[in-house]
Amino acid sequence: MVSQQHQILTHLFLDQPELADDVLAEVLNVSIPKYDEACREATDYTQFKSDDYHADAVLAYKRRRMEGPQQNVTAVVVEVQRGQDADKRWTWPLYLANARARMKCPVHLLVIAPDKNVARWCAKPIPMGHPDFVLHPLVAGPERVPKITDPAKAAANLGMAVLSVITHATDPRASDILNALLTAVQDGGSSTVGKYADLIRTSLPVKLWSHLEEHMQPQHTEFLSDYTRSKKAEGKAEGRAEGRAEGEAQTILKVLRTRGLDVPEDVRAEISECRDDEVLDAWVVSASTAESVEELLERRAHRK
Repeated sequence: MVSQQHQILTHLFLDQPELADDVLAEVLNVSIPKYDEACREATDYTQFKSDDYHADAVLAYKRRRMEGPQQNVTAVVVEVQRGQDADKRWTWPLYLANARARMKCPVHLLVIAPDKNVARWCAKPIPMGHPDFVLHPLVAGPERVPKITDPAKAAANLGMAVLSVITHATDPRASDILNALLTAVQDGGSSTVGKYADLIRTSLPVKLWSHLEEHMQPQHTEFLSDYTRSKKAEGKAEGRAEGRAEGEAQTILKVLRTRGLDVPEDVRAEISECRDDEVLDAWVVSASTAESVEELLERRAHRK
């Protein structure tokens, strides 16, 4: 089962594609070519019908051209790894090869591993069998991700600051790192503070968050308490509905992948973001019988 921390970290990179470039450059000293736009790409590998091959995030970095469509200058496959999984040493090369063939550009593998022992395991070279062909995963773990305790540095890159808090949650300076992030975003208003606090709170065990909360600066504790109280009632009802909708959306996508149907990225996003219970219920039923994704969408249109 995918953990909340796994989902939060994946969402962080999908929401801010430039963050992968920042991690590669600032944490791992790996430079990628200059680009004009960073965006998410499809993450599944549907040509393999018998198994579910699905990367956490695939990010494209594009450059504008005088004529024609934008050109992919590089891509980054982002994998969040919280434990040792021997299968990954077989599937990670597959993700890179598929993305490289599909996007016609160089590809990097970036692994986010909040646990230092897991990070060391992930960084082990993967021999491919062909002479001199060895994959060296680029791993951002506690020994590489910076401990951002300066609010100014946190404000300069909020995504990196969130990654710093999650990665160093058990570090002796964890409360300083959290306070730096909250100080950086507090000027943005309650919605900004709440967004990042909720991201971190959701990704950490309750005991760990409670420990950090005890060491927050007083103004942060008071502010977050007010924010939490104001949102608590609506959050319970909204959270239950949101969770049910997300669960149904993931079920629909999994059924479509299992049946070998190609799901374009825009359709994947539409299904994932749908919160209409009637439409989702219809899709759940239709996913196992529709001959194509287009047919699934047509059934949605008829219901409207």
